[in-house]
Amino acid sequence: MHDLNELIGIFKGIHFDDVVNEKEITRLKDWVAKNKDLVYDDEQAKLINLMSKILEDGIITQNEYQ
Repeated sequence: MHDLNELIGIFKGIHFDDVVNEKEITRLKDWVAKNKDLVYDDEQAKLINLMSKILEDGIITQNEYQ
């Protein structure tokens, strides 16, 4: 996967204020798009699939956030 540290940074930004804003959703969508074809093991594939499913509607619910 491309730059896992970037994903961690996005999560840290979200966790900082416990709010997921449009910019963070866009960054997450961009990260998934860059990495969906670069997975090389099952755990990475699960992460990408989970992130894709969560971001499908462009809204991250409190449950999804947890």
